[in-house]
Amino acid sequence: MGKLPLMKQKRGRIYAGTAIVLLAIVALGLWQWKNVARAVVNAAAVSIAKVRVSFAEISLSPSRAVLDGVRVTSLTNEPIADIGRLNVAYDLRDLLPGGGKRLYGLESLTLDSPRLTIVRHADGSYNLPSPQVPTGNRAQPAPLVLQAHVRDGSLEVRNESRNAPANQRRLLAQNVTANADISSLTRSTYTVSLAYGERPDELYPVRGRGDINYSGGYIDQRWSAAQLPIAAAVNFFVDSPALRVDSGMLRGAEVRYYGLPDPSNKLQQHLAANATLSNGRISIQGLAVPVEDLGGVFDACDNGLLTQKLTANLAGTPATVSGGIYDLQQPHLRLVVKGAGDLSRMRVAFAQARS
Repeated sequence: MGKLPLMKQKRGRIYAGTAIVLLAIVALGLWQWKNVARAVVNAAAVSIAKVRVSFAEISLSPSRAVLDGVRVTSLTNEPIADIGRLNVAYDLRDLLPGGGKRLYGLESLTLDSPRLTIVRHADGSYNLPSPQVPTGNRAQPAPLVLQAHVRDGSLEVRNESRNAPANQRRLLAQNVTANADISSLTRSTYTVSLAYGERPDELYPVRGRGDINYSGGYIDQRWSAAQLPIAAAVNFFVDSPALRVDSGMLRGAEVRYYGLPDPSNKLQQHLAANATLSNGRISIQGLAVPVEDLGGVFDACDNGLLTQKLTANLAGTPATVSGGIYDLQQPHLRLVVKGAGDLSRMRVAFAQARS
């Protein structure tokens, strides 16, 4: 009978020791909770978005997280974004079994002073991660339903392509303000305003709005600008040694991206844009001199850029240009240039005619 009290004492010591260890772990977690949060946030970012995330400070509650001094980098530590403050509202119940009304429980995102950098390297790769397309039979994810806000944002695109002229390697957007009400199940709407340019001291206002309603069977997105420089943007998207835009200004630019159901009720999406070009100058493979003083109306569609008539100057000879660029994945250029002038001047323009 004397052994029973001894066994109880040993069990009591074990329980007490276990409780002390658990309390120590909890105390350590409370003491180091910010470091734990850093590790959890970064692990989630690596798993979901294939990026690394760090931050200077964090404030947590059961329904909200506020992160200050957020830095986003690629998995190879290339800078992608810096965010002054990220305010996230969420519902933890959506992360528990039986929840799932919202993707990751997100209710709202507010980004203050985000600075996004996109870099296209000389080899054609980007600092941004490539999207991962799910394969196999996976469960349908919860819908993305949230409000998003961007205040005082900026974007810089750096073009390191071998085809980019040295003075046109940057595209800039500053004073970005955006508000969006997003639902991947029903309807999403947004408004955006920003100032765009190729130099920080020459920026031009741009406005956009969108209404994306898959359940209603339509998409309507519209962007407009009174004037915009186009050289750096065209060279970025075309990225071809056969064509280089040296200068050009758009006036009254209107862009619409829309979608309507076809007879089979499948949503067909299209791009339509028009603007008036002035002061254009382009260099074309096969021409020994650039086409200058380009001006006129042109239209853009899903996979090309076309004009019925642009006035131009080729080797000092007035000319008209019609045609355009098509199949932007593998760009093809088809232009008809007509002019009347001294034949010897025109021979200078065409490299093959000079030999």
